[in-house]
Parts: sequence; C-alpha cells; structure tokens
Amino acid sequence: MKKQWLFSLMLLGSGVAVANDATFVDSVRFQVENFKGSYGKCEASRPYGILATADAIGKANLSTDNAQNMRYGEAEIDLLYGFKVGPLEGFTLEAGYGSDYVNWNTNPYFNQTNFNYVNLAALGYTGSIDNWFWQAGFGVHVNNDHSEGWFDYARFGGFLWGRYTLTPTVGLHVGTLTLTGLHKTITYPLVGFDWRIAPKWNLDLIFPVQMELSYYLTQKWTLSTYIRPFLTRQRIGPDEPFAGIFEYRNVGGELNLSYQYCGLDFSVFGGYTFSAILKIMDSYGHNGSYYNFATAPYIGFDVLWAF
Repeated sequence: MKKQWLFSLMLLGSGVAVANDATFVDSVRFQVENFKGSYGKCEASRPYGILATADAIGKANLSTDNAQNMRYGEAEIDLLYGFKVGPLEGFTLEAGYGSDYVNWNTNPYFNQTNFNYVNLAALGYTGSIDNWFWQAGFGVHVNNDHSEGWFDYARFGGFLWGRYTLTPTVGLHVGTLTLTGLHKTITYPLVGFDWRIAPKWNLDLIFPVQMELSYYLTQKWTLSTYIRPFLTRQRIGPDEPFAGIFEYRNVGGELNLSYQYCGLDFSVFGGYTFSAILKIMDSYGHNGSYYNFATAPYIGFDVLWAF
C-alpha cells in the first residue's frame, strides 16, 4: 500500500499557479521533490532550490474609455533551503525578492509603477499518516519601498494542504488558504482532486491553486492548459496624490510548455486574461472605487531548480 501511495503522489502535476500575494505556495513543488527523492531517509535529496517566476500582461483598455489603458507585470525570485527531521517529515525555509508593475496611463491616484517587496516563508510537510501527504506554510510580503511602518505595508498568508490517495491514479485534496493584511482577511477553501486519466493525460482541479489539464509529450516535456489567477494588494505611499490601498485582480487562461529533468522544472506560458479589476480604497480599505479593464494577452515563465 505504501508503494501505491508514493507512486500516486508522484503522478501529481508539478505546476502550481497561485496569486502574487501567495507565491510561497509554489514551494510545495520543492517539498514534493525532496519527499519523493529521499523517501524513508533522514536527509533531503536536493536541499537547495531556486524558484523564479515572471509574467507580463499586455495593454488592456479601460472598459468605459478606450483612451485609458493599463499594463501589469510581476516578477519574483526566491532561494529555498530544505531539511528533514525524520524519514517522512521535513521543512523548507524561503527568502526572496519581488516586484509588481502597475502602469495605468492616466492614473489619477498614484504615479509609482513598480512596487517592490521582500518575501519570507517557512513550510513543512509530513507523509507519516497512511495515504496522506500534508503540507503547511506561512509567508509574508513586506513592501520595502518605505523605510518606516513596515507592518502597514505587509501582506501575510498561510495554508494547510492535505492530499489523500484514493486510488493509485486519483488523489483528493482538502485544506485552506488564508491571506491577511492591509485591512483585508480572506480564507479560501482548498479543495479538489488530481486524476491520472490515462498514461499521457493528467487532470488537476484543485481550487484555487492548481487548475490544469496536462498531456505528457515525452518523459521530460509536458503541454498543459492552465487557469492562472492574479492577485496583488499594495498600499499607496504617503507622497502620492491619493494615500490609500489598491488591489488588482485578474484571471487568465493559457497554454504552458514545461521541461522536467533531475530537479529542474522550467515552464514557459502564454494566454489571455479574461478581465481585470483595479480597486482603489482609502487607507483603511473602505470606500472602494472599481475600474474594469478589458482582456489582454500575457506571457511568462516559471522555473524551479532543486539541487
């Protein structure tokens, strides 16, 4: 039964598409890689890792005025260190740097276009319960564009994620994902399944972190369709025309081509966003004004190198 359970976990799709505010959830791939590679051992097979991702959304017109448009992008790079505390348990420490790019050509609220932040996270996992693989993590994004009041510019997140092996080709997922800070707290249920439909086909429907249909071209190359969420919440600085908070939300559908070999997982992707919403609020997160932007193309890449 143990061998069937481990084999089923290995079938789980390696891609995780998450919002900018919760990119630390991407590190679950690093933990799964170490768990598989050092199953039953007390040392991580690949204790070090680099996780980098970037995407850029093209010009999207404001729904009420085509003369106004916005471009959006995000990039982040993280260093990972994993260690085990038992044959089936381990932890991961993460530290990195990222930036959000928001460029509204007639923005009346703020002139800043790049919002930079430091990312810190700690995660853990265990496979000690029969047929279960549990992961948990806590992370923080701290905007470092301002030297004072770091807590007022910080966004926190935490998750608990369990996978139960129902059959050698089906896994059930349960858990929660919580984001808080900047006067907003929201908890998403983390629920769904992964299913190896056929030797070359795999379906992951795990809301809201992994919604993917994959076709394995070879042992190393995979072509996937993805649903990718975008979510960024930042505080506007006191020197701007409007000292408040903004939130950017969007969802995209894409094609994703990935290459996996010996701890390297590299993906390039491209697609179209469905529609974007930019919400501008006061400094307490109240009195929101909503701006809707049209569809737009986007491209990006994602790489995880565990070594």
